[in-house]
Amino acid sequence: MTGTRAGVLLSIVIPVFARPRQLDRLLTSIARQSIDSTRIQVVVVENKRCWNRFWLEDQKWPFHFTYGFMPGGNQAACRNAGVRLSTADRVLFLDSDIELAEHALGHLLADAARNDNTITMADVVHPPASRLTLATHLFDVPRHFRDFRREQAKGSLTWKTFTSCAFIMHRAAFERIGGFTDSFVHYGSEDGEFALRAERAGLRIHLSHSAIVFHHKHLAPEDVLTRYFALGRSSVHFAHLHPDLENTMWGINPTRSGDLTYSSEFDYSGLLERVRAIEAVLSDPQYRSPASRKRIATEGTRIYGEIAEYGNYRGIRRELWGAEERTHGIADPADWGQWGATERRQENALFQNHCGFITWDSWQQIMQDLDGNRVDLL
Repeated sequence: MTGTRAGVLLSIVIPVFARPRQLDRLLTSIARQSIDSTRIQVVVVENKRCWNRFWLEDQKWPFHFTYGFMPGGNQAACRNAGVRLSTADRVLFLDSDIELAEHALGHLLADAARNDNTITMADVVHPPASRLTLATHLFDVPRHFRDFRREQAKGSLTWKTFTSCAFIMHRAAFERIGGFTDSFVHYGSEDGEFALRAERAGLRIHLSHSAIVFHHKHLAPEDVLTRYFALGRSSVHFAHLHPDLENTMWGINPTRSGDLTYSSEFDYSGLLERVRAIEAVLSDPQYRSPASRKRIATEGTRIYGEIAEYGNYRGIRRELWGAEERTHGIADPADWGQWGATERRQENALFQNHCGFITWDSWQQIMQDLDGNRVDLL
């Protein structure tokens, strides 16, 4: 079902960079919700590459479907564009690696209806029966929600306890605070900055314990490094927008002053090898002793902390001093949207299965030849 009609109860905005399998899983979970699908509008806004458009428009979705494309976009810009294309008074934002649990939409709408000046987050957990790496347990989004639950039990949440992968709010409130700041071009901090302006405008942040969504992510050791490199860069941009809060951003002041520094000969590859070995041991069924697993996981947690601090440090330096600051071989994940190394390997495998020889890398080359045929927002 394409287009929109009067009487749409909820618009769902999904920014996406590639990820066809994950996007299909999310849309299928939306279609299975108990709410009347004819009262739902789904807006998918693709970022940089319009790879998903044709299979999306070929499907006979039970909900109203709208497509948008941002050729030079990012997560923030795509979300803002999605709101402009939406029609309902309530807007739900979902990342493409989310899957809705049963009745999640109904619970979110019920919670959000209680107050138009509230941003309501779904409760984000790992998929049932998923086998997690230690990196995923420590650094993926559900880790933050374990903290959010504790904070909400103590009192209300603040802008520091907000993540934008699954939340609902009134479109008038979204427009009043100006939407997301689309100058964030790297992973992270755009949601905290959005929540900060929302809080200053008088909006509350609430966590719905009854609306459960699953976050499909698998982090490898190198993903932690590149993620914190990007977070370091984004934290500097946040501080430029809000200089009064620079002291709250992890690592900026000590990096700028030189109190935090690493030798140019520092070899982070040794840390990565050590946690790869730890991940392998923890996934080995023979290590069933709780004491052994706890000891190994504790050592892995410590090393991952060092990797995160080093990646954050390098990202901050890169943003403070620009291109002349060497990245020391750390890949900038901005080129891959928000992909990690594992997702890139999975997508390469997907293309090989379907096309015999085409990988995602070669598809990128093909798409460069088609960039002139861009799809404007309709």
